[in-house]
Amino acid sequence: MIGQTFSDGTLTLEVSEFFYKGEIASLSDVGNALEDAAIVNIVGERSIAHALEHGFITEDNIIVIDGVPHAQTMTMPASPQAP
Repeated sequence: MIGQTFSDGTLTLEVSEFFYKGEIASLSDVGNALEDAAIVNIVGERSIAHALEHGFITEDNIIVIDGVPHAQTMTMPASPQAP
């Protein structure tokens, strides 16, 4: 998928090497990275299924562009309590 662009006429998803390419990782490693991530962009059936199964995203986070599932989510750290 790296280097491909998907479009459904309204939305376009560019899976650029600059943004998405990294190290090949096991699903366990991906899960560990998702636990620590504040902002997540996920593309592809296996990655989406894993993130969904482990509660990192919900069905509401997923859109499908030209048959390719994509999700974005952001986690905000809890703000410290005022004294």
